[in-house]
Amino acid sequence: MNHEFSFDSMHPHLELSQGELESLHDTMASRVILGGDVSELGGIYPVRPEAPQPHIFEKPIDAGVAKSIFHTHDSELIGQTGCYAQYLEPHLVNPYGTQAIEATHSIVSVSLCWRLAGSDIEQIETYMVQSEQGMFRGTVSTDYSRNGERISPNNWAPSDFVTQDDVLDLIEDLHALDRPLSLEDAEKLRRLIDTFDESDAR
Repeated sequence: MNHEFSFDSMHPHLELSQGELESLHDTMASRVILGGDVSELGGIYPVRPEAPQPHIFEKPIDAGVAKSIFHTHDSELIGQTGCYAQYLEPHLVNPYGTQAIEATHSIVSVSLCWRLAGSDIEQIETYMVQSEQGMFRGTVSTDYSRNGERISPNNWAPSDFVTQDDVLDLIEDLHALDRPLSLEDAEKLRRLIDTFDESDAR
């Protein structure tokens, strides 16, 4: 697997400030709201009893655009349909719980779908910035599936790998399945926001 160079591997401790995360959260949210499909999501509650039911907004992302921004030089990842950005309005997760003060959440996320070249394994990357009681947290997670079912390396067959280097690359990737959002990730998300601006201006 010819995975592209990672800025994070050279600067693993660089993290986004609260101000940078807030700016990214708010900017992405405003772009997804503009022209995004809107619906209501069950299992969440308004931040106040008199407030309307929170909405979730979703905006599709072209697979070619996702590839050009997030994995330009990685020939092992093939872009798939089903990529999108979402914004979930502020809400309560458990207003009837035992906690004295319920946490108010809002979330922006970008989900990207890939297929590993030469296999039937799909990879889902999720970039997320979550606000909870005014504090922001950014994460990146990666999931793998086959035929719509989530899998782990224990489910993979030897035929999924061509060389020992493939296995080593996989192990390296698995170490980064869940990690903090980095400066490089933020730059890519802002490039995605730019494509939304360009598309909405047409």
